[in-house]
Amino acid sequence: MPFGWMQTRKMMPHGNVNCVSRRAKLEGFDSLLTQDCVWLQYWVEFRNRSDRDRYQVFVDNYTNEERKHGRFPRRNNNRIVDVQTWLACMTWWARTVACSSPSGSSSSACVCSTRWG
Repeated sequence: MPFGWMQTRKMMPHGNVNCVSRRAKLEGFDSLLTQDCVWLQYWVEFRNRSDRDRYQVFVDNYTNEERKHGRFPRRNNNRIVDVQTWLACMTWWARTVACSSPSGSSSSACVCSTRWG
């Protein structure tokens, strides 16, 4: 769905919303645009491995630049995976009860291994 449609309709996400700060206040769609929260996933199609590698550099450079401005305090953990891997990871995560967040952390301690085939 184009992002502009979501903005126009003020559509709340139907999936995960993970905020960097516990002080984040989510009080509707507009607050998603101003709080340090992750709630978007990008789906892109690559013609080849070279396109995928260039996109990985773009994503890494974006997070590195944002870190200079005080965002994304943790080291990069940007992953680009194929659809099969993403589906397997989501299935694994949904079925795993051992997944837990470290005390006070907003991120899951479980990491699905990734591959590019």
